[in-house]
Amino acid sequence: MAGRDIVVTDQGSIVFKEEADNQLTQVSLKASAAMASDFNILLPVAKGDGSTQQVEAVTTGDNVVLSFANVGNVGMAGYNVLKNASGDGSTDDTNTIITAINNSEGAGLASQPARTIFPAAIYSASGISSCFETSSSAKNYWLEGAGQTHTVIKGRSDVILIAGRAERTFVIKDMTLHGNAQTAVMLQINSAPYILIDNVEFRGGAKAIQIQGAPRVIVIKNCRFADMTVAGVGPMIDLTGLTADCTVIFENNYVSGGTPSSAGAGTSGLQVSTDASSKSARCFIRGNHFDTLGKTSGEGSVKLLNAHDSIISDNIFTNVVSDYAIKVSSSNGVKVVGNSVSQIASNVAAYTAIEVDGDATNCSGIEISGNTLVGSGVAAYGITCSSSSSSKHVQDISIHDNDIEGYLMSIYLNHCKVQIGIERNSIRGSLAGLSSPQVAIKVGNIIDAANIAFEGNHFEGVANSAGAFYFDRADGSTQTASKCHLSIKNNLCRSMGQKASWTQAVDGDMALIHVRGHASYEITTIHASGNRYDFTSSVAGTYGMTIQPAGTGVCTFDSIMEFGAINGSTSPDSTMAIARAQLAAGAGGEIHVPTGTFKVNDRGAALRASTSSVAA
Repeated sequence: MAGRDIVVTDQGSIVFKEEADNQLTQVSLKASAAMASDFNILLPVAKGDGSTQQVEAVTTGDNVVLSFANVGNVGMAGYNVLKNASGDGSTDDTNTIITAINNSEGAGLASQPARTIFPAAIYSASGISSCFETSSSAKNYWLEGAGQTHTVIKGRSDVILIAGRAERTFVIKDMTLHGNAQTAVMLQINSAPYILIDNVEFRGGAKAIQIQGAPRVIVIKNCRFADMTVAGVGPMIDLTGLTADCTVIFENNYVSGGTPSSAGAGTSGLQVSTDASSKSARCFIRGNHFDTLGKTSGEGSVKLLNAHDSIISDNIFTNVVSDYAIKVSSSNGVKVVGNSVSQIASNVAAYTAIEVDGDATNCSGIEISGNTLVGSGVAAYGITCSSSSSSKHVQDISIHDNDIEGYLMSIYLNHCKVQIGIERNSIRGSLAGLSSPQVAIKVGNIIDAANIAFEGNHFEGVANSAGAFYFDRADGSTQTASKCHLSIKNNLCRSMGQKASWTQAVDGDMALIHVRGHASYEITTIHASGNRYDFTSSVAGTYGMTIQPAGTGVCTFDSIMEFGAINGSTSPDSTMAIARAQLAAGAGGEIHVPTGTFKVNDRGAALRASTSSVAA
């Protein structure tokens, strides 16, 4: 009856009012017209803390207010645990809490369950389980405290709460669960159709939540996971035991682990999965802050498996200490949008900010957009979409409008097909720290037919930057000889190719954009238009684009400037760009040379050196 008024009136009236927000029950005596004034009595319903006056009466005029001296002990309507529990932080309150939950089952309207209220106190308990029904006759459960840090249930030696089957709803809110340095799970829910965990703080332990079985909806919001002292025991929020289709809402939470003392000793964050690819855990993960999470060379902040049509949006990831911040596996229709990843730990070398893999089951319909990824110079990959097996793939990929800075390779795609879009991304400070080819974006091993759009991207180089984009139709694996169409349009490469080792001996060619086809696996059509280059600070010999002649079909382009030719008598040497345009056009093709002056120096020596070092 939270928030409702019950009015009994004759000439005057009596109003019983529960104010859920203020945690007060008020009885108002309303006077008739003949009486001079009203009388209000505020009735607290919780037990005092024993250290001060329990009930305090304050009179102002005709009003008398009864309250506790310690307002933190004001209670709420429902079955009050403090009726029998000590709440002193040391006495074992496990059995009294179990009794209170049992008694609340029939204390509501029409013998339905009432809320089990935990007024402000510290309850020492563990193994709270026998009160939760496991049969089909189970009741609903609603456990409510007075707020984080006010109501504290502190573990003793076991799982704090083990909830069995609930008929419809299991709710726990407004309290702190303290693990007391135990390795057991703090809150374990074996099955309930609808689960709500709201405004609960989890601290001082290892695994905070474990939910398994066949719930329909799980909502975890406004919670705080911090000061976890026991590490290396798996995900802090473990939803990997789901056995049916489920919707998971995880929003506005703060999840913090700790820096691992040794490899594998960290605490990973949220993991969600079902037990079969035919069952989907549809997740909405938004507005959370994930900090200092993951096991070194192990699990990371967020991992989804069989999570079709999920959305991961507007989250913040800081101080990542694992192999990834976000990982999505064997899932279709997933959007990763508007997230921020930064402060990668210096001891993480094989790190990926956003990883999509189809290793077990193919993935399709992936959108990664509007994310800000800062690699801090130590992280390997910004975004990857790949499969380790040529029999699996990721298809229909859109990677657009991301801001990626300071990664050894910003975007990597492998074993992909159908529609692939890499568009309007800002790539800054790419460090080219991986093995050849040293580039910011690499796409290889296109399976079956594919349309690839590499358009509108902006590359801004630094001292260790090398190439911008490397496309290889078949990079070492057996592929099908289906049609492949590539569009390279409106990209800007500024001050790329600065790294001292950016030479022909390392990468075979010094083109910022490198396209390779193969005789058996042809790139059917290639179109280049509107691409621009600024070779300020680039190593001598750097030029715009190369398209290897073998394994390419029809190639069209606006002019020699698509390949990096620069107009002006003092401009860099345009020999390679002009020669590459000629090779791309092929016999009988056409080359457009705009009006202007293009500097030519070496008469093709660099071209011969380049083509002799790379197998066409």
